[in-house]
Amino acid sequence: MWKPAYLKMDYSSLTEFGIIMLGALINYTFDFLNNETISPKAMITSMIF
Repeated sequence: MWKPAYLKMDYSSLTEFGIIMLGALINYTFDFLNNETISPKAMITSMIF
């Protein structure tokens, strides 16, 4: 019974990571559309957050 719970928890954390990466990609895209120039610092910051 602990194995499905473990798999579910692992899947949940993986989904959370995917949402964070998707949000970073959207943020990066909007920054690109607004500025049309991406500095390395902005790119790294959008990747971290």
